[in-house]
Amino acid sequence: MITYISNIADNELLQNNNTLFVVLTEFKNSNIAELQTLKDTKISEFPLFTASKNTLYINIANDMSKIDTLDLRVKGENLVTIAQKYCTKNIKNYAFIADEILSENIFSALIDGIHLGEYTYNHYKSKKNSIQKDTHDTALHTYIVTTSKKKAERDAWARGVKFTKDMINTPPSIANPSYIEAQTRELFTNIKNIKITSLLENELQTLGAGGILSVGQASPDQSRFLVIEYNNSESSKHPIGLVGKGVTYDTGGLSLKPSNAMTGMKKDMGGAATIIGGVYACAKMEIKENIVAVIPLAENLISEKAYKPDDIITMMNGTTVEITNTDAEGRLLLGDALVYIEQTFAPRVLIDMATLTGACAYAIGEDISAVFSNNEELYTHLETASHATDEPIWRLPLYKKYKNKIQSKIADIVNAATGFKAGTIQAALFLQHFVHEDTAWSHFDIAYSSFDSKTNFATGQNVRLLYNFIQNNNIQ
Repeated sequence: MITYISNIADNELLQNNNTLFVVLTEFKNSNIAELQTLKDTKISEFPLFTASKNTLYINIANDMSKIDTLDLRVKGENLVTIAQKYCTKNIKNYAFIADEILSENIFSALIDGIHLGEYTYNHYKSKKNSIQKDTHDTALHTYIVTTSKKKAERDAWARGVKFTKDMINTPPSIANPSYIEAQTRELFTNIKNIKITSLLENELQTLGAGGILSVGQASPDQSRFLVIEYNNSESSKHPIGLVGKGVTYDTGGLSLKPSNAMTGMKKDMGGAATIIGGVYACAKMEIKENIVAVIPLAENLISEKAYKPDDIITMMNGTTVEITNTDAEGRLLLGDALVYIEQTFAPRVLIDMATLTGACAYAIGEDISAVFSNNEELYTHLETASHATDEPIWRLPLYKKYKNKIQSKIADIVNAATGFKAGTIQAALFLQHFVHEDTAWSHFDIAYSSFDSKTNFATGQNVRLLYNFIQNNNIQ
């Protein structure tokens, strides 16, 4: 848990030896020489520790002109681990002190990283097998000594990021559509200007949502649209529309994934979790905006009820789709959700986020989100938010010539073109069928940027980008 204080005297717990004080500084040679003369100091890798005063001096950089904010945010995440490393059983808290030493932009990047580094997910570790360091992962309390005015904003997006990570990290037998809905409702408890509704299968049937109903029909848990409305602007202003793919587990359906590809598919609701976390941050900060998020939730499982390759389904806008691969299921949920949000709310801007294609990583790697857009102004705003939050995006083309690749001989389109290498573009072109031409729309493929394959944990990436975009956008 992180608590902000303006000075150490504000908290009695910090007046005794139960606290490790972490001083973030840029060392000069004279500073190092002076500190080395203090009693009970020693050189460590970061690089000075004063045992008698429980004070750890951490060198941020020898030359600040050669470090950027992304480096600083990563360093901020690492600072939490470093502080925990030097804590003993007698130390219950640690306090980061930096304002009077570092400039505001450097301090902000570091503290952003500390917020991200504070996250742990050890819900399912037994005590005897726990890798916690003297139980500090849960016992230690982090204090940040600061006069920064961004405290509330950081707390808001940090809570949104935590929710996003928790939902993605939760095992899929728990985090089914019902669970995601329940956790979302709990997250928004006591948040102003919020309305949450759920459209279950009987209502989806009435709407003609053949995409989501087909994907989820093998699951014992009902598929649904979770609709989150946040209204805090003039009633006549059309909202920002958001859609997040919520396939809570993806076996591939009857087009079964190989076992090594199925592990980790709990992340396939990463788009839904990211959108919910971003909306929470905006609502918590009471941003003067109208936002609506439609979250299609379903499980792509296997049973005698499962939808099949060669099926033809009818989407909510009447488009018929030949199913060539039941593992190309996310675009079916999104297609229906995009139609629904446009028909019901007429958003002035529309953004969807989805863990959609494995091909994405081959194009731009695992750290970057692929983005498509039919609107230059919208993409420019998203790119600005990306730079501000150090959450990288890269634009790929909605290449018109490739549209003929997804034409079907017996239906309007196929959900996956056999042998077509540009899978990420193919998926985006499929989604474009369900968006009005004059709607400013962007599609995020976050198949890899939302989940770290090395650590097997969610990254929470794009929550801060979404918050920054909505906070600063002026698209009419």
